[in-house]
Amino acid sequence: MLYKTGRFDGILKAIGDINTQLAANESTKKLAMTPEEGMLLKHTINTLQAITAYNTSTFVLDEYRILLKLMSWPSEKLYPGSPKPLHENNMK
Repeated sequence: MLYKTGRFDGILKAIGDINTQLAANESTKKLAMTPEEGMLLKHTINTLQAITAYNTSTFVLDEYRILLKLMSWPSEKLYPGSPKPLHENNMK
């Protein structure tokens, strides 16, 4: 998928919905993004939307930290409706 063809609005909405669920649950609250992290994620998505297929962008360390935080979310939140996380399906 090229960045310019991604459905970033839907992805961002889904991440926001999941983040709200995590923040509302005492046992998963620490996994939720802070408002500042949410704004930085939106900035990152906007950067990805703005570039063309052959352009390059750099990301700051905090943007990578947010992506790592998202990857720490429970797999059923990352891949809703999937019987197995996608990375497990690709290991065959």
